[in-house]
Amino acid sequence: MKTTLAATIFPFFLSALSACGGVGEVTGSVGFDGGVDGKIVTSDAHPADHTTTRCTPGHTISCACLGGTTGTQTCDVTGGAYGACACGGDAGTDGRAPPDSSFDAGCTNGASACLGAIPEECTAGMWVTSAACSGADPVCLHGACVQCAPSATRCSGGTPETCSDAGSWQPQAACACTEILCAGSCIDAQTDIHNCGACGHDCLGGACLLGVCQPATIASQQSAPFAVTVDDSYIYWTNRIANGSVVKMAKSAPDGGTVSTLASGLDFPAHIAVDTKNVYWTGVNQSGILDASSPTGAVLEVGLDGGTVVTLVSGLFAPDNVVAQGGEVFWDDWGNQSGPQNLGSVGRVPAGGGGTPVTLASSQWSPTGLAVSASALYWCNQSDPNPNDPVVFSLAAPFAPSTSVDLAFEPASGASNPVYVAIDSVNVYWTDFNYGMVMAVPLAGGTPVTLAMGEAPYGIATDGSSVYWSDWGNGTVMKIALNGGVITTLASEQDNPLTIAVDATRVYWASYNRGTVLSIAK
Repeated sequence: MKTTLAATIFPFFLSALSACGGVGEVTGSVGFDGGVDGKIVTSDAHPADHTTTRCTPGHTISCACLGGTTGTQTCDVTGGAYGACACGGDAGTDGRAPPDSSFDAGCTNGASACLGAIPEECTAGMWVTSAACSGADPVCLHGACVQCAPSATRCSGGTPETCSDAGSWQPQAACACTEILCAGSCIDAQTDIHNCGACGHDCLGGACLLGVCQPATIASQQSAPFAVTVDDSYIYWTNRIANGSVVKMAKSAPDGGTVSTLASGLDFPAHIAVDTKNVYWTGVNQSGILDASSPTGAVLEVGLDGGTVVTLVSGLFAPDNVVAQGGEVFWDDWGNQSGPQNLGSVGRVPAGGGGTPVTLASSQWSPTGLAVSASALYWCNQSDPNPNDPVVFSLAAPFAPSTSVDLAFEPASGASNPVYVAIDSVNVYWTDFNYGMVMAVPLAGGTPVTLAMGEAPYGIATDGSSVYWSDWGNGTVMKIALNGGVITTLASEQDNPLTIAVDATRVYWASYNRGTVLSIAK
């Protein structure tokens, strides 16, 4: 029999609740312990992991041109090589003397130039090439072999060095070997919380460990913090216990800021949403026991600064998610969990109280994971056991009762368990708790794509460039670009990370069992 989140998690909630490090502003042809991988590297890295940089992007060196003139070669934007010799006038394909012979170009005796890494000298009116510069990183400058390309940096024997304009390595006493140069100052990017791993990468309240930002604790000693949401100035969350609460804290005061209680004495407040006027949440309004004969679930609201709690919808069995858009509040209700699980519904009601609730979709299989835009509402059915049934849906504005659009379907095995959704302007994203997948499908439907695999992915959010999710099973908070690619672990060793929220700079989540609310810099 299929195991669902509705069957397992909901009762749980309602019951007992270095050699050299970093990349700075000064880069160029840099040695790894005197080598040539082109970047200052950490002691736990391998040179092959870094891009080869043989010159400083934009740097120029001299080269010989036909007619005895001198041109310039410019290092390309990757730092990989100098480009073709740029000569004035029409000098053939590139104006350079052949590297393997002399060429009578009417040069001035004694003049010198470089043909790439090959020195040249004008003798008796002819360019004569010398042996190519040798070494792991051969550099020719103004007709002579030199140690390095000007402005390149390296770390040699624990001492940072910079290549002079004459092409020789000079000690750079201002910065230690583990530091980078940021805005003219030496910064240890392995530990600096404002320049962690790179100049300007601020950890926003978290520590910097080996060049990687760590989670910041926004609030501790909370009572089973469950769902989080954010607006421009505050983070909001629910404390999901009997006599629970809805609270907020200013984003500008992480780790030790004041927690403001907006509503208290609530029974099991769950998911939460916010707009420009109010905070909304779902909860069980009385004893916390889901009783088919006496449904006690509700959708409630309170002002952004607290005040009177208003019940928008009552008489629900197991309300789960809630979102707000354009003065309306949307919710889903799993339905009577002691009866058939296809009794769930999705509805809407005007914000502010006094409006009439409208059922938008019925006969749903434990619907959850709401997301809304100006044009459509999205959700998923997490407990449908029937192979090939639709499990991800959309309903177009103006959000009247009508036929929803099927976006993705239950696999033939009937073992999927989609739980939460997120949207951007292109796709719907969702987590599949049973299959351990993070999925995407176009807003209009189509063939789903698997973005990532995990153990038990749960909450999900997107900022238009990446998808973020929490993994209930392995205690991580993860990130991947919208088009897939490398998966980044933002935080590990978390205890039941649940729903997550994002803004321009941070990812937020709650650790239910530890009673903490956390964030991490992107």
